[in-house]
Amino acid sequence: MGRIMAMFIIMGAWMLVALSIAFGSPLWIITILIGSLTAAIIGSLKLNQSSYQRQVAKRHTATVPRKSVAVS
Repeated sequence: MGRIMAMFIIMGAWMLVALSIAFGSPLWIITILIGSLTAAIIGSLKLNQSSYQRQVAKRHTATVPRKSVAVS
């Protein structure tokens, strides 16, 4: 869900920038800022995802071994 929300926010920001450029206001600085923001958001999302996956893996290895040993 978070990734979809972030995508919508990023798309909205880029739409605003495109509209402002179309109407002729000089927003290149804001464009660069939003570009760096999108990069930061994407990076943090990837970091959160990988850390969450690690947590899930730890949880599984912590709780499952007895059952898996019994099954195998």
